[in-house]
Amino acid sequence: MPTLLVPLDGSPLAEAVLPVAIGLARHMHATLCLTSVLELSPWRYATGGAPLAETQLVREHQAEWRTAISRYLDGWHERIAALPDAPEVTTSIVAGPVVECLLQHALDVKATVIVLTTHGRGGISGVWMGSITEALVRQAPVPVLAVRPGPQDTPETEALSTWTPRRVLVPLDGTLNGEQVLTPLRSCLGDAPEYVLMRAVSPLAPILRAIATGEEYERDLVQQRGRVAEYLTGTEARLRATGLNVSHCAHVELDPPRGINDCAVGYNVDLIALATHGRGPVGRFLLGSVADKVLRTADRPVLLFRIVAPESS
Repeated sequence: MPTLLVPLDGSPLAEAVLPVAIGLARHMHATLCLTSVLELSPWRYATGGAPLAETQLVREHQAEWRTAISRYLDGWHERIAALPDAPEVTTSIVAGPVVECLLQHALDVKATVIVLTTHGRGGISGVWMGSITEALVRQAPVPVLAVRPGPQDTPETEALSTWTPRRVLVPLDGTLNGEQVLTPLRSCLGDAPEYVLMRAVSPLAPILRAIATGEEYERDLVQQRGRVAEYLTGTEARLRATGLNVSHCAHVELDPPRGINDCAVGYNVDLIALATHGRGPVGRFLLGSVADKVLRTADRPVLLFRIVAPESS
């Protein structure tokens, strides 16, 4: 059975991921593994870094902290278990540095996906998410699904059962490296969602537009539209032949992350899925740092697959 590792730190920002995690667990018939990290040196600065004082504080309070975390996780376990069609839920506490603990725990529980918010601070473990998410995206052996919290606090019980991946936006860059995301994505989500393939059509950069004639600008844009349409149509046909429910869109936008977010809104997708790197022709790159910008700006969940490009000969 697939396992979704869901790090929680006791803060409402971290808990905002739960509707997505629960919905994805239902969709994948997966187990939710709710996990908190017990950091063993939270008093380093409070004690001036004195090793003896720090050791004494840890020894005196570790059992108390672990009990508080256990009660917190048990509370969410009970709340999720009471939902209709509730996924299976387990809880775990790991001790040590946050990133290292989560990476190791993902291996230990054979996690299929790590699901967490893109930032969150406070609560039981002290400092979480933000840079934690970035480190996991770069190092995790499995895909990472990141959710930017909205203005709401801890999700109401009704909201825990509302999210499901019905439509998924898949930005591509026209290269085989970028398309590597399709195989693990389909393995993860199956054939039920509609997959919307997207590729940006970038007009001439402003510095080139300033020296290009109107005719040259329009000719370049028409050529790009044609190449993108041909690529997307061909890729769509190939995937449809395998039984996938797929459509496509192209968006004219000088800034690819903005184009991706615009398509996500325009097509009302539930999820954006992309590779963390991949590069097309010069001046037409899509993924790589673009994935990072999408992660920071998207108003809906982003599922990131770290793709390793083959070495160039």
